[in-house]
Amino acid sequence: MRDFFTPCVCGVLFLFLGAALLTNAGSSSQSSATPFLLLGAVLLSCGIFALWYVGKCWWGWRKEYRRDRNE
Repeated sequence: MRDFFTPCVCGVLFLFLGAALLTNAGSSSQSSATPFLLLGAVLLSCGIFALWYVGKCWWGWRKEYRRDRNE
């Protein structure tokens, strides 16, 4: 269960950073905001994927744990 901590923290951090970059880049109409917009979208999608991966692994671990305990 300890190996889920780092991807979970990274996922939440990526979500917040991506959302902040998307908000800041979306509010300005400069052409220099395009890299920040792309980076925000990439970080947001990486955060979503990391949290999905943690949830999937946690669910599998939970099912395995219950099967071992015969619940």
